[in-house]
Amino acid sequence: MQRAKWFILVVFLSFMSVAAGQTNDTISVSDYSRERIEQMSKEDLLELSLEELMLLVKKLKVSSIEELYEMVLNPTVRSASKMKEQSFESPLSVSVITSEEIENAGPLNIPEALRLSPDLIVRQKTNGNYDVHIRGNDNVPPGKYLFDSENTITLVMIDNRPVYNKFQGGTFWESLPVGINDVKKIEVVAGPSTALYGPNAVSGVINIITNKPGSKKLNISADLQYGNANTRSAEFSINKSLTDKISARISSNYQRRERFQQDYLYFGDYQYYPPDSLPNLVVNHESRYPDPSLALNNYGVNAAFRYNDHKKVDLNLAFGHQESEIQTIYLDINNLSLTRRNSNTNYLDFRGEFYNFDAQVSYDFGKQNNAVGFYGYKFDVANFQSKLEYNFKKGIFQLSPGVSFSRTLFNDKPYLDDSQFDNGLFNDEVALENLAYFIRAEVRPVENLRLIGAIRMDDYNLPEKKYWTYQFITSYTINKKSNLRLVYSRANRGPFMYDYHVDHYSQFENQDGYTEAEIFNPNKQLDLITMDMLEFGFRYRLREDLMMDYSFFYNEAENFSNNFTRTDTTGQSIQHISSTRNIDLKSHQLGVTARINYVLNRDFQIRLFTTGQMTVLENLGLDYSIEGEEEDVVSVESDYIHRSTPSMYGGLIINYEPGENWRLNTNFYRYGQQKFYTVDGITNLDSKTIMSLKVSYNFYKGNRIYFNARNFIDNTSYEFPFADEAGGLYLLGLDINF
Repeated sequence: MQRAKWFILVVFLSFMSVAAGQTNDTISVSDYSRERIEQMSKEDLLELSLEELMLLVKKLKVSSIEELYEMVLNPTVRSASKMKEQSFESPLSVSVITSEEIENAGPLNIPEALRLSPDLIVRQKTNGNYDVHIRGNDNVPPGKYLFDSENTITLVMIDNRPVYNKFQGGTFWESLPVGINDVKKIEVVAGPSTALYGPNAVSGVINIITNKPGSKKLNISADLQYGNANTRSAEFSINKSLTDKISARISSNYQRRERFQQDYLYFGDYQYYPPDSLPNLVVNHESRYPDPSLALNNYGVNAAFRYNDHKKVDLNLAFGHQESEIQTIYLDINNLSLTRRNSNTNYLDFRGEFYNFDAQVSYDFGKQNNAVGFYGYKFDVANFQSKLEYNFKKGIFQLSPGVSFSRTLFNDKPYLDDSQFDNGLFNDEVALENLAYFIRAEVRPVENLRLIGAIRMDDYNLPEKKYWTYQFITSYTINKKSNLRLVYSRANRGPFMYDYHVDHYSQFENQDGYTEAEIFNPNKQLDLITMDMLEFGFRYRLREDLMMDYSFFYNEAENFSNNFTRTDTTGQSIQHISSTRNIDLKSHQLGVTARINYVLNRDFQIRLFTTGQMTVLENLGLDYSIEGEEEDVVSVESDYIHRSTPSMYGGLIINYEPGENWRLNTNFYRYGQQKFYTVDGITNLDSKTIMSLKVSYNFYKGNRIYFNARNFIDNTSYEFPFADEAGGLYLLGLDINF
């Protein structure tokens, strides 16, 4: 905590030192480049005079101020093809959650905000801690530990910087350094995208794009909330253009939440017990569960500097720090279902666009304890990532070759006792490396037809083989009202430390006097999960204020793995030798996503989206049954309809401004029934509708006071197996801007 205070002080002094050196030059809008104009926000436009607006109209060669607003404010995306384009013309199934939509809807953190997007399954584990999947394929194969339920096939990025956890996959959402008010927009690409973004983009990509530095006037904003479950949230930012080319932004965020219950689920009899029963239920309860009420406690601080000559050079430097602690579903080798996790990390990220080159270099490092109180789960972590691309365009052709390199280090040695050295997971510093080459090409033989191809080769140090991924897209814009797209793609998951480096040995005397040993050997040649997808999409603008988008998809995934244990008994010695191996299981998924956007007028908008799908597991290789439910008998030869992924999910968002100062947003999120089969047992999750409401009042020049109700119906149910009740939150908030 002391180091964090010094870090914040350094950031603040850096900002003030640059600010002190700024010039007072007056820049005319007539000097603005087209790129700079297109990057202006609604607030930037409102600051301009009528004369300045007319200058921009002439510079862009449009016919009116209304057309200028349409050009500037029409949402664009880059994540679908890595090229700036209107979402209507995007060649992939892509959705955009804007900062305005997030502000209206009232989510408290980024994973909750993802309920505003199609294709996403979002379930709460404990208060503020979420499980997020694109189109499901979770809990595959069934029958594994909850430890394996993390989403290992969706790539999450912040400004194109992967924030994926390489221990055993997934995203530790609480450890993201940015808060909800740092977000400019979130772009979600559904479907395999490894050819564009690298390994782990198997089911898709979630790209969190933050607010860039730059504001004509000094902008200071803060958002404060307080509610039940002792929920406290605070976010703060300062933004300012220091000169015409240099700008800076600093921000901080803090959030704490308590659980909706303090009882713990005990796997011995599947009953809930109060905290004072912990000494009788679990070893080392003092270190594992010192605060039974804790659900989430995190904070982050960020600083960003930008140099943009508004012509050919755009350089961005960002750095930050975060600390977090949660209780969540994670390591279920314990008698209880919840595990405490904390992290203390820093990051440095440089992004540059200069002439036709795009470059990015990032480094994040720190400490993580994935299971506090459990021996061997604390590590020093470091992750270096770099990439360089060149964008060439001539006539109807575009070509973008590139190269990337990443290296991830985990080291548990500093935290191991000499007497128990072999009991660690790695017992040393271990590394995963990846060198990749890729190229993307696009040709437009006619104006409305786009033919796109991308191919990538990843060369890993483990496994020692090369993986080729690709993507082929045809997109045809019939007219201004309709667009067709057809996509075929292949993607692979990346390697994880747990699969390729765990070298664990422990020995103990059992109650019968036998010397018992548990041994886990890594599998250096484990094949990586691979997915192939075929998707057809159709967008249609029925009217200027009504657009519909349909995606029909089919995907197949293979190279899943499972843990296998062999027991050897010799005299008074028993050895349990385990390793992870690939299995013959294949996942087949067929589905459709429909979305409707309707804008009645400036004061009333509706968004509706839903996904229906079916996932079938082939060659499951399990044989089990549930008493009284013959339909759940599974044999090695049969296929199995996978129920851990809901067959239906979607949402409805209604935004209404009844008066100049009032704003009302209500949003619904619903998913269907699920059945989880884990080593801890079988549990059913009922279908659920999550309803939230935010009402705000503008009392002075964009400063608002609001009431925010989250999940206020059906809020005594569970959203994840063996988790906490997902209760309702009721908060009062204050949004300050000056």
